[in-house]
Amino acid sequence: MKTLTKIGLISLLIASIASTASADEGLTGYLKLPYNIEQQNVIPEPNAFYTLPGGISGYTFIDFEKEFYFGKSFLTTQPKKGISIKGEFVHINEPITEAGVGFQTDIPTPGESYANIYFLPQWTTQGKMTAGYFFQTTLPLGINFSTFGSWETLKNNLKNPQWSYGEIEIGKDIKTPLGTITVIYNPMLLSQENGGPTPMLEHRVGINLPF
Repeated sequence: MKTLTKIGLISLLIASIASTASADEGLTGYLKLPYNIEQQNVIPEPNAFYTLPGGISGYTFIDFEKEFYFGKSFLTTQPKKGISIKGEFVHINEPITEAGVGFQTDIPTPGESYANIYFLPQWTTQGKMTAGYFFQTTLPLGINFSTFGSWETLKNNLKNPQWSYGEIEIGKDIKTPLGTITVIYNPMLLSQENGGPTPMLEHRVGINLPF
């Protein structure tokens, strides 16, 4: 399937998800265009944020590879006593490939920083469990910093967690005649060839275009 066709189909998918979003919140997001320095390619990635009825926060991203697409959607309830219910849905060339559910809690941070950690012990894939984190802050000169990552393990092998995936993003907003864009350094945190709990870095640079 051609890239533009895939972008169109997934845009319709995101729009259909967001069609039930709260009228007060609507749909926001951006198109990430990261250039992979090692692979010398660009993989378009739309990112959408929305709010569903009941105050459920939603986030969906889709990566468009040459022969397939890969994405995830996250749904998180409003916290009660500091704990939220979190669901994760994986999309690999189909609406839902697998799904997991668990809990998320925010971590106290100074100033306008934000952080959370989560644990998803129940998956449609038998025996799978995942845990992860997210952190964002604003650095001097208006530079935005964020990072996320996750580990995966099996219930019968808890002592051997494997790094799954993560990213670092350092960005600066720049005003242009066509609007504000964000110039980013966006390395991927990939799993090691031989596995293990720590990631390896693969460098990317690019831009985010808001919509």
